[in-house]
Amino acid sequence: GELAERILRDLGYEFNYINMADYTTGKYKDYLKALKKINPKAKKIGMMKAGLDALKMMQNIDAIEEYYYQNLGFCEDPVKYKSIYTRFMHDMHKAKNSEDINEGYKKALEAFQSMPVHKGELPLKVAVLGEYFTVMDEFSNFNLEQDLAMMGVEVHRWMNVTHRNLHYPGEKNLHPRIQEYCQYEMGPTSSANIWYAKECAEKGFDGMVKERWLYQLRYIKEEKRRKVYHYLNAFGLTPWIALHLFYVMILTLFSWMHGNGYADAALAVCEGLFSRLSWLVPVSEALMLPVFLYWFYLQITGKTVLPRWMAFTNVLVIYALLKGVSLLLPVSAFRLGFTNGLMSESMILWFGVMLGRSCFWDSASFCDG
Repeated sequence: GELAERILRDLGYEFNYINMADYTTGKYKDYLKALKKINPKAKKIGMMKAGLDALKMMQNIDAIEEYYYQNLGFCEDPVKYKSIYTRFMHDMHKAKNSEDINEGYKKALEAFQSMPVHKGELPLKVAVLGEYFTVMDEFSNFNLEQDLAMMGVEVHRWMNVTHRNLHYPGEKNLHPRIQEYCQYEMGPTSSANIWYAKECAEKGFDGMVKERWLYQLRYIKEEKRRKVYHYLNAFGLTPWIALHLFYVMILTLFSWMHGNGYADAALAVCEGLFSRLSWLVPVSEALMLPVFLYWFYLQITGKTVLPRWMAFTNVLVIYALLKGVSLLLPVSAFRLGFTNGLMSESMILWFGVMLGRSCFWDSASFCDG
């Protein structure tokens, strides 16, 4: 957040900037300070009531989500179970006050509890770990929890707003519990995940899953080829990280020099640094290619369950098409931004294609049809 603010201000923008990370301490008074920053004219009493209602709603959503994913795989009617959850989320969206929030929560919980659930003595328990935003968002993690639950698994996830923002024990309390694995504090999300993984192992969980980023593995027919694709992805992450760190290093250096009395030399120094290390860009991009080429090969040769024509929705194909579009655009700031983001734009479009295909393919399991 601080780096983004510094860059924007160095570019000459004037604006009010509220970094919510400064207020996520778990203390209610700090959340009220954040609300006051957002709307200084708001009355304290009304703001306090609205803030407390919002926090209560988040706690209710977390509690219902927890109940839903831990019991969905064992209920007699999963479709009806899902409809209760969907109705609850709709009620929370329409809620106007604390009475609506409490009523919606009570109605959903009673509906869940009225449905028979058959877990047996030793149900499979799997913990889901991951980055704060991705692990909680079903769109971002390709409905990971829903899929696991539909397999007859009791799904547990610690990372949510209630645990991380309202009842977070803090780095000073978490780190001593994992110091045998971490010499230094890893930050709130990383430390919490390491601690939760250790706790689940001690409690005898049957497995742990990091939020899914290789969802397409299940489309590959042969296990051997799945492993190859998996390792190519893992290998491709190294140049991807190196490339982003290279750009971040230059941006950070420029921002620091511009804000610490070296503004006149900042551009020349950063250009010099880039010219010396610019070879990192083509090398990194070349090392990232194998996984995309291999995925194209698997699809075009019929080694996935997807139709062969989907090989032409490959990231590299989309990239080539967008590159052609960029050459037709007039010279402008938009063209510069569009061209610099071609790979990200290609990935977004590819994810959209895969998501659409997933919903069509798995409509029975996690898309309501």
